Amino acid sequence: MKNFQRNLFVLIAIALCGTCTYQWYLQGNQRNIIEKQNQAIYDNSVAIQGLTNSIKLRDDQISQLQDRLAQLKQAGASRDQQVIAEKREMARLQSAADLASNEIVRYKTVVSDLEDKINKAYEGEKQLAAQRDEFVKKLNDSITARNDLTSNYNALVDRFNKLQSAPAPAAK
Repeated sequence: MKNFQRNLFVLIAIALCGTCTYQWYLQGNQRNIIEKQNQAIYDNSVAIQGLTNSIKLRDDQISQLQDRLAQLKQAGASRDQQVIAEKREMARLQSAADLASNEIVRYKTVVSDLEDKINKAYEGEKQLAAQRDEFVKKLNDSITARNDLTSNYNALVDRFNKLQSAPAPAAK
């Protein structure tokens, strides 16, 4: 029995060593699995941190884009108002141009009428000038005739005076 106990003790010791070895093997595997999971958790944490930073960056970009969009919408609204104001101004200027065109047509009509009247007056003036020239010619002719008459009269008066002052011829 002594051998049996010894053998049993050795067998139990060997079994216990095998169990410890098996447990160490299992714990090594578990440690490797845990290490892989820790590495995966670390990688996931790094990826999450990177994604979180990326999300924060995207949020900042989205915020900037929204601000830019608001500015562009405001600029667009301002430009729309400016376009409307310019269209109004263009319509006002077109209306003024139409009125000016109508005024030009009216002025052209008035100028044409005035030119006709001026031409008629000029023709009348030409006729009046012709009548005046004819009257002046008649006046000059009349003055010339009067001057000739006066010259003849003066010549006769001189002759008469000479005849009167000359001694009378003796009677025959």
